[in-house]
Amino acid sequence: MNSPGNIRVLSNDLNWINFSTLPHAPVRTWTLTLAAGGNAEYVVADTLAPHLNTYSTVVEAAANGQCWVCLLHLDPVDLR
Repeated sequence: MNSPGNIRVLSNDLNWINFSTLPHAPVRTWTLTLAAGGNAEYVVADTLAPHLNTYSTVVEAAANGQCWVCLLHLDPVDLR
């Protein structure tokens, strides 16, 4: 259920939703997924899509030739 104080994010099934810090409000996420018959629909992804990754840190590491992949937090975070 959504309340006015929730952060709502719509994405696709190929992308994570990255947060640099834990949000101060509950986060609800949905991913656009191909449904039966070729239609697309949004499905809840609260426990799959949110990740804690500092984008600026990753970009800076990549620009300096460092291992930016090593900095990624691969585990999803339930932010509800």
